[in-house]
Amino acid sequence: MKKFSANYTNSNHNFVIQNLSDKKIDFDYYPALCILKNILQRGKPTLMSSFLQDKLGAIHKSDEFKNPIAFISKKQTKWERIIRGDIKGNYFPAQKFYEELIPKYFKEYSFIQKLIIPEVLIEDITKVPVDEFKGEQVDFYLPQAYLIIEIDGSQHSKNTNKDIIRDRHTKKHGIATVRISTNDLIQIQNRAFHKM
Repeated sequence: MKKFSANYTNSNHNFVIQNLSDKKIDFDYYPALCILKNILQRGKPTLMSSFLQDKLGAIHKSDEFKNPIAFISKKQTKWERIIRGDIKGNYFPAQKFYEELIPKYFKEYSFIQKLIIPEVLIEDITKVPVDEFKGEQVDFYLPQAYLIIEIDGSQHSKNTNKDIIRDRHTKKHGIATVRISTNDLIQIQNRAFHKM
């Protein structure tokens, strides 16, 4: 997997491009792709070329340029094919937490829903590959807060030691972990139901 970072604005500039072929591609748009590749590999943040500064102005010198821009949609992101659950038992507590409970209980802060990324590899979070956690993913990651959110089902009662080791590993790299049990989620829903 190749990872690129680049930007012409003071906004979130990290993204991943996957499945790029190493073979030479011979088609009409190849030169345009080469230009895009060069732009993407320039680094973060990068200044516009003198040609663009001539045409658009030196926007990087403006006071407004220093204000970060968050590109957050008002539409709820649909992660139903990404967020895991029990398909046979039709049980998806992590999806319920993300789609229903965040907007309901974090009303004025529900924008964090747009910033949370589900099913992120631990090594992509810590940037340190460790064989013990190879291929393991967290339920949710909030990169702006360096926070992992785990929705722990009954299987975690058997794996508490491994969870503790994993949480220590991520904490060592400055990432906090919050664990919410599915029992807690059920109690929250039951309380809300009885208040009706």
